[in-house]
Amino acid sequence: ESEHLWLGIPSQHERIIRREAYVASHDDQRKTARWVAYRLHRMYLKARVARQARFEPDPDIPVDARAKDADYSRSGYDRGHLAASADLRRSALVQRQSNFLSNIVPQDPSLNRGPWARLEAMVRDWAREASDCYVVTGPVRCLVEPCHGTIGTGKVAVPHRFFKVVARYVDGEWHAVGFLADNGEAATETPEDWLVSIRFIQW
Repeated sequence: ESEHLWLGIPSQHERIIRREAYVASHDDQRKTARWVAYRLHRMYLKARVARQARFEPDPDIPVDARAKDADYSRSGYDRGHLAASADLRRSALVQRQSNFLSNIVPQDPSLNRGPWARLEAMVRDWAREASDCYVVTGPVRCLVEPCHGTIGTGKVAVPHRFFKVVARYVDGEWHAVGFLADNGEAATETPEDWLVSIRFIQW
């Protein structure tokens, strides 16, 4: 089994995509991932290839089930990474795969460029301190559709919220924490505002 699923698979769905640096479960109807899981060992953060600016449709997803870069143009939403781009810079291949649109979701700019970016940096700090670290991130939709609607001609679903679960092995013990963030105006929030139990996220 993939190293990224060593702690288990978050949920079983039809389309599971296995990459060198992450594993994703793709929702072909909504054209985003249900979740992306990856191991973030501190050794993976040492190599730092240049960040790639180009976003690509996922070549392993049928054309009618995948997002296109044009779907995001002038949508008002950022191209938000589920497996963070800065976590995946140990090789050119890994960095390119981080920008496949199956790893991207419509994210409010104030969230993506503010507290969500700070949360991603916090996770990298934890990974550098831990013996091992695993991260699972994904979108949350409203129970009643549509919530934030869709973008582009491909009708890419806009998440209502995002979750992130981090498990790290420190001093012989596993420590896990969950975060749940609204996909809206978030400039004044901090990652600590989003702390929730993992059981709550599972529910």
